[in-house]
Amino acid sequence: MISNLNLDNYNYSLRNDRIAKYPKSKRDDSKLLVYKEGEFINQKFYNIDKNIPSNSSVFFNNSKVINARLIFKNRNNAKIEILVINLFNENYQNLLFNSLTQNFEDAMWLFNNQKIKGDNLSIIASNVSDEMFNLAPIIHNELVNRDRLSTNATQGSTSLISRIFNHADKENLGMEGHPAEFGLYLSVIKKHHLHKKTINGFEFSAPQKKEGKLFNFYETFNKIIKE
Repeated sequence: MISNLNLDNYNYSLRNDRIAKYPKSKRDDSKLLVYKEGEFINQKFYNIDKNIPSNSSVFFNNSKVINARLIFKNRNNAKIEILVINLFNENYQNLLFNSLTQNFEDAMWLFNNQKIKGDNLSIIASNVSDEMFNLAPIIHNELVNRDRLSTNATQGSTSLISRIFNHADKENLGMEGHPAEFGLYLSVIKKHHLHKKTINGFEFSAPQKKEGKLFNFYETFNKIIKE
């Protein structure tokens, strides 16, 4: 036990701009402060193995942060906040989350002051999205419909763009097999007749009015560029 411990000795001034708000994309590229032979040295974390003496014991902390603060609103718009301190029993944990899930399903959901119809939360969210983004073209492709593109989607998009510029005169842009870019081509381009065979061979064309939302999107996009 340490005696005469004064917490004031651990207070120090730290400028706000010296505090990392987000992790680096390459985690091991973060800074590593090393104290060695009486001096401080700035290094990178990927050098940590070079600073650990031989025959050292290394202890790993496998603890993690959970989303413990849950905020809801009841039918009267009153705020309900639940703070999970400790999920000490798996049965209680399942009971808690099952109860929360059921409350989500049974809740009355409103959008623009009107009750949203739907058998479950997924359908309700889909119905709200249909109203919010009613002018957006419908694209059925799991590589496109996501908040963040995966590595596969990014590589596929890059390859597809390259083929658009270099192989527009070929059927299916010269693709064979099942690469990611071929799926993007089929669901985004070919399905909407943006690349087709004409009297001049295969070439790209603007969407037609019958394409509806895609045509409106194309017209709006062109208008923005010209302005």
